[in-house]
Amino acid sequence: ATLAAPHAEAWRPAARLVAMHPQLTLDNNQMCVDQILAFQRCHEEVGLWGKLTARCNTEKSLLDRCFREQKKVKRKRNREDRPMSAGTGAPGRGAWHQALKDGIMLEETS
Repeated sequence: ATLAAPHAEAWRPAARLVAMHPQLTLDNNQMCVDQILAFQRCHEEVGLWGKLTARCNTEKSLLDRCFREQKKVKRKRNREDRPMSAGTGAPGRGAWHQALKDGIMLEETS
């Protein structure tokens, strides 16, 4: 007789696999729409075996590069939009608290 781990019954594979994870939504990644579509198209064309044998590495590499560039643009915009300390050009604790009081929303970068 084999003994199963106590948590073995709790783990079950998902009944339905999601097509793409949320980071690849087109509305959140306006700069990378072409790369996302190319990557998705590649996955559709090569099937499961192609995914497992890395047939879409070129498309994935281009997509990763695009995401890095998109992140740089978002960071730059966030830096330009954030309140600065008087005279120093650097964000300050007082300026940050004032921005929160004023209701200024700063976009998060991940």
